[in-house]
Amino acid sequence: MKHLPPRRGLSLLTTLILTPLVASAAAEPPPPKPNIVFLFADDLGWGDLRFYGHPYAQTPHLDKLAAEGTRFTQCYATGVTCCPSRTGFMTSQFPARFAKYPADADFGDRVTITALLKQQGYATGHFGKWHIGPDPSAGTYGIDAIGADPEEPGGGRKASATERGRDAHLYDETVRFIESHKDQPFFVNVWNHIPHAPVNPSQTLLDAFGPLQVDESKFPPQMRETFARCKSAGGDVSEHLRAYLAEIRSIDAEIGRLLQRLDELGLREKTIVVFSSDQGPADILTPGTGPSEKAVAKKQQKRKNQGKPPLIATDESNPATNIRLNAMGHSGPFRGGKHPDLVKRLSVRLEAWKATLPTAYAKTASSDAENELQ
Repeated sequence: MKHLPPRRGLSLLTTLILTPLVASAAAEPPPPKPNIVFLFADDLGWGDLRFYGHPYAQTPHLDKLAAEGTRFTQCYATGVTCCPSRTGFMTSQFPARFAKYPADADFGDRVTITALLKQQGYATGHFGKWHIGPDPSAGTYGIDAIGADPEEPGGGRKASATERGRDAHLYDETVRFIESHKDQPFFVNVWNHIPHAPVNPSQTLLDAFGPLQVDESKFPPQMRETFARCKSAGGDVSEHLRAYLAEIRSIDAEIGRLLQRLDELGLREKTIVVFSSDQGPADILTPGTGPSEKAVAKKQQKRKNQGKPPLIATDESNPATNIRLNAMGHSGPFRGGKHPDLVKRLSVRLEAWKATLPTAYAKTASSDAENELQ
């Protein structure tokens, strides 16, 4: 599907991105159009970053992004699972307005942020998770270059051959896209698989993170409930949390490389970098709490009909190797699970960084976001 003419209203994210374009319409001469890099984590918890209070997270690059940029702490996702949330980001539409599930259908006649920017002369790219329609080919939604990974069981991606982690290839592709379009305005989605299940970091990533001995008193009661469920299944809280945080550390490192390359290309002053997550983290799946056998069989048949590989079976009899217990997402002060309609699922971090972001706009951004939700 090719890009479509604008028809619908704008979300907070769309407003953030397009404000410099609209504001410059009456100015002479108009300022250069900013580049935009949209970094999207998958199932990341509010409290999974050091800057947001995690006592053990190793996220120096994202912490710096938050410290130097603007934090939008009153933003809410439009859905409690992957596709609905991404639908909201791409279209500014509440996902219940779509008659068919967009991951299986598409956005229909709804305009997308990529189509709008394409009309403004932007080069547009998308690398990583897709989950927003059946056609991940160039031209869909006005996107020039698409490097969408085949959907793996659970919506994630198996461990990559690179020791840098399963999302390293996304950043390699993104850097090549930026290098190819450095002399014109560009917009690029970088949609990570991390930390969506399966969380299964390589030994190299575990060693880079280092040893971990968890002091549960440093966490709020709702996170200690997660620890209790892990232990009841025979799991080692320190080892499973270490695996989760090792993957978080890997995408932080990739983001650091991306920001460094932007600096090397002289694009720092011309680029808005936005980081967020589709919704909060998924709860761990202990034995007996996953989908029923009937539900699994139905999904297996659907995957077979679609020509996809079968779901991966995990060894629940061995907690040390049961990677389902690695889903140790931390929601900070919030409660609930990824799927229930509780505030933890809907509240996400949205951080924007740009050295030349207007001071007045930066000061009012958080209050504007809060007013929009009232």
